Amino acid sequence: MKPDRLRRGLEWLVRHYWPCIAVVFAIGAAWRLALPLLPGGDPDTWGYLNPALHLLTEGKLVHTCGREYPYPLFLFLLLRIFGTFKAITVVQHLAGLATGVILLRTWHRLARLFPRTPTQFRAQRLIGLMLFSVMLLSGSPIQMELSLRPEALFQFVSAVTLLLASEYYFAFYRKQKLFNAFVAGVALLFCGALLFYLRPSFGLAVAAVAFPVLASLFSSRPGFSYKLGILLIPALLVWSILVYPESVLARKYDPDAATFLRTHLFCFNARCVRNQIAAELNGSNPLPYERPLLEKALSLTDAELRLRKPGPYKSLGYDPDRMMYGDSVVSYLYSQFPNDPAARNRFYMHYYILGWVHQPVSMAGKILSQLGLFCSGLESPLGGAVTIRAGPMAERNLASVAPFPLPCASLEDYTRDSLKLRHSKHTWRVGVVASVMAMGMRAFYPLVLICSCWYGACLWLSSRRSGAHRTLLTLPAICTLYLFSFNVLHVLTLSIVHSVQLGRYMKCQLVYTLLAEGAGILLCVALWELRNKTSDRGPTSPAPDEAAMRRDSNLVS
Repeated sequence: MKPDRLRRGLEWLVRHYWPCIAVVFAIGAAWRLALPLLPGGDPDTWGYLNPALHLLTEGKLVHTCGREYPYPLFLFLLLRIFGTFKAITVVQHLAGLATGVILLRTWHRLARLFPRTPTQFRAQRLIGLMLFSVMLLSGSPIQMELSLRPEALFQFVSAVTLLLASEYYFAFYRKQKLFNAFVAGVALLFCGALLFYLRPSFGLAVAAVAFPVLASLFSSRPGFSYKLGILLIPALLVWSILVYPESVLARKYDPDAATFLRTHLFCFNARCVRNQIAAELNGSNPLPYERPLLEKALSLTDAELRLRKPGPYKSLGYDPDRMMYGDSVVSYLYSQFPNDPAARNRFYMHYYILGWVHQPVSMAGKILSQLGLFCSGLESPLGGAVTIRAGPMAERNLASVAPFPLPCASLEDYTRDSLKLRHSKHTWRVGVVASVMAMGMRAFYPLVLICSCWYGACLWLSSRRSGAHRTLLTLPAICTLYLFSFNVLHVLTLSIVHSVQLGRYMKCQLVYTLLAEGAGILLCVALWELRNKTSDRGPTSPAPDEAAMRRDSNLVS
């Protein structure tokens, strides 16, 4: 009886798909309206807020704490137009709702690449409803929308980027509308660069963004002017809008921003770095730096490693953030090389590179252990419910805002509203229902990833063995692996430079995590359906369309 009831319930959801989508959207909007409109702060907030306030009060944009300028510019525009911090939360909530809508639109575009059968139709609708619900009703996206951080904007641009990638494919390969493809391709490449400037941890995933455009350059259809333009125009836009302004601001107002990446590489590989410093001190070769400096750096690093208070970085066994921002080795090196970020960079990179030369297994082991945490599902963008407490949030807001030298009405209002909430006992529990679906998807993510990679490998081996041929599921498999590449490359960047155990660095990947797993599940459904059809048909000669199904079935075998 229960399986019949479940089947009837699923059929009801398929039949009432769009009303269910509308209900989920309404619930997501209602939950956001019920939360406080005051955006939350954290220790990194001032790096984004200070440039926006300087632009608002003095008319000049500065650079603070190595934070890229696009999000501070976004904050400035909202404060200039609306004059209140509450507008930031409202706009980020609207961006969160729009992200869900764009994700759903992208899902329906991608689903057109899969076989059109009744089973696929039902699966597409059920998976689409699940993805939409997790995106709009989960706790982590709502929490990011309530923060003075770029993660909510990053999610929105991620959704737009994936929609542009699908539009580029359909315009270039299916409809052969080169003008539409050109516009989509230029926008796609620019959005990929913007994602990097919103969240530098996106890093290597920029290559995944560029893949559809770069792959189309090998086609003989577009002429030389198309190929030149689709590379040159985005390059000029990225340089003039993102690269040049960011470099000028950092060089003028925040020269220490140049050490940001190297400091992370040094501190997040502290064990290997420590071994290299010790090896140089104990060796007979001339030292590249003065002995007292190296001995002090070694003792400070050893002290951090011995503390065994890793904070969120349990896999590392120590807290790199304390090394970077506390009274530790980084602050000591700053005192030894004041106003000389280039000298600090040389020190950091000297020992980081030596780590790879003399301890490649240990250095690679750190990266592989971080990737393993992600691939096993232990660290994932898919999370549970979130509890938001007004009092602690107000305390963090007050702690995150440094004294500002100029009068600023919006900042004063923000501080006053935070003081009012300081002793509030209000608590909101967000994403309880969606957390069940999110945790289920989290549990199955490793299996779906393995199955998708396995089938992709089967396709590649089959084409190598019997010559190039396309099966019915070639495009769906390529699409699925393309979506997974966003996750893998983003996590690989984190594994090299940082760690996957800092929640916000993982949670911001939710959009392409959902689409990748949804496509992977749909691919598994298609494989199961094709396997059943070909086994039921028996040894009779297949029709032309069924020949592709038979090849897919043989691959599964």
